[in-house]
Amino acid sequence: MRKGMFLINLSFTLFFAFSLALQSYAQPPVTKINEDAAASSGANPVLPGDKAKIEKEYLEMAKHNIEQYRKGGASLVFLDEKGNPVKNADVQIEQVSQDFRFGNLAFELVNQGADKMYKADLFKERFSALFNFAIFPFYWAAYEGSPGKPQWQKNQSTLDWCLANGITGKGHPLGWTGQYGTPKWLLGLPEETATELYKARIYNNVI
Repeated sequence: MRKGMFLINLSFTLFFAFSLALQSYAQPPVTKINEDAAASSGANPVLPGDKAKIEKEYLEMAKHNIEQYRKGGASLVFLDEKGNPVKNADVQIEQVSQDFRFGNLAFELVNQGADKMYKADLFKERFSALFNFAIFPFYWAAYEGSPGKPQWQKNQSTLDWCLANGITGKGHPLGWTGQYGTPKWLLGLPEETATELYKARIYNNVI
């Protein structure tokens, strides 16, 4: 009996400690969210000054983090055709890519097609100028409406355009058991079979 009580007390202690840890990292309380919402909306006439102060603090923090986490040192050596270092040369360097993925949905291009989409050329021009990452619709219910017949061709032309413009593509979502993420034909299968097929979809598309 004592052993059982000890385990119960230990479990409660661990749960309480874990709860405290979560509270320190979890989403802010409702009161804090409401205060921030009021500050951003300008509903309280006393808060605009505080809002400007908070924005300034965040921008300063962002600049600091950019220097600390997103920049690094590098040494460049320029050689002539004989492999000798070039001295006293004027060099102009232009960054054309970055490792940080910044993107948006490409659903319209995939679902409507560039020939039917409103101002598709303008969309592509501005998309490629701003983003280096594109998200493709990968909802299993629409992607594979019939078992064994994935509609990968719908993505191909947009994917080719992305690759030609240095844009990395990503399918979304890989797995989702909601209405739009689960094919109807899968629901009629035994649970074990459906589970294995779900694993196979994830495995085949990741590996």
